[in-house]
Amino acid sequence: MSRGDIVLAAVKGDFGKARPFLVVQADIVSAEGYSTIVVCPLTSTITGRRLCRVVIESTFETGVAQRSEIMVEKVTAAPLHRLRDTIGRADQATMREVERALAFVLGIGAGP
Repeated sequence: MSRGDIVLAAVKGDFGKARPFLVVQADIVSAEGYSTIVVCPLTSTITGRRLCRVVIESTFETGVAQRSEIMVEKVTAAPLHRLRDTIGRADQATMREVERALAFVLGIGAGP
């Protein structure tokens, strides 16, 4: 599992229902053997909130069932034992948008 992968996970608060998450943690951190991984959840509800959310299309590459938003403002650490299958991968352009949104949400850099 690496940065940019889209994985299914059932995390606390989702009543055991698996939902897609985008892995945003740096691969070098993952190699350190922590019991959690930093991810952003996806939702099929499109809000248009472009500062903190990134649209991801439903394609064979992403593995996402329908057009969705990556909820960057809900970045979280998920326990590895809660992760299930890798269903796809975000492309480089999407990851650049996610990085911009993460910098905004975390107050790093100049913002949007």
